[in-house]
Amino acid sequence: MMAVESPAGISLLVVSDDSEWSEGTGGGLDKLGWLSWRVTPAEIERGEVASRPPDVALIALSQPLGAVVDSVQTLESETPGVPVIVLTDDPIVAEQALFAGATAVLPLAARASLLHAQLRAVLRHGAGNRQASEPTGILRIRALKVDTLRCEVLANHRRLDLTPTEYRILHALVKHAGRVLGADFLLQQAAGVDIKSPGAREIVKVHVARLRKKLQDATGEPDYIINVRNVGYLLERRRRSAPRKGETTP
Repeated sequence: MMAVESPAGISLLVVSDDSEWSEGTGGGLDKLGWLSWRVTPAEIERGEVASRPPDVALIALSQPLGAVVDSVQTLESETPGVPVIVLTDDPIVAEQALFAGATAVLPLAARASLLHAQLRAVLRHGAGNRQASEPTGILRIRALKVDTLRCEVLANHRRLDLTPTEYRILHALVKHAGRVLGADFLLQQAAGVDIKSPGAREIVKVHVARLRKKLQDATGEPDYIINVRNVGYLLERRRRSAPRKGETTP
């Protein structure tokens, strides 16, 4: 069976309209090591998940059936392949959520320990469905090789000397290569803190500048990490001769 990363390296999206739930059970998940984003159905509809791609999603809504189904379908569209767990005590909502694409259903009052176990189970199932030839814990993009079990990065077979924060930011960028990630998402992945822009941008900008220099020194290529103005950063899958509209490397 393929290994699953510890919760500390996994992004959990929590869709909830109940602050009491978020502070209670959601807080219990935080203590178990999950890095959780809390959003409302309205924020999902506005496309705010695009720059914060989760590894797994949890929907805990007190709203009617339609809101739950819409949230499941939107997540399926925005983040295909991401497991979605729905919390509900209504059998009709549970049935329709599963038809809409949810991976599993649990009671709304499920304990944090049960949610933790179910989240691990769906991630384990997803890992087992990957190609058997895929090396466990290894991510490769261009000249980069990220070993998530050793927490190290090789560039052209040369080990990069990275700080823990630099490693976590680069790990997130490689993991979601080709996708723009918000600075607030990168900061949360790197340090486990939730700081909104522009504060997050100012902090992440410093680490990205250092990462760019280290990557260029090791590979001779300056275009690994691209800045998408007013959105965030992406790690380019292929070497490029010119930036796209709205993208810069400084």
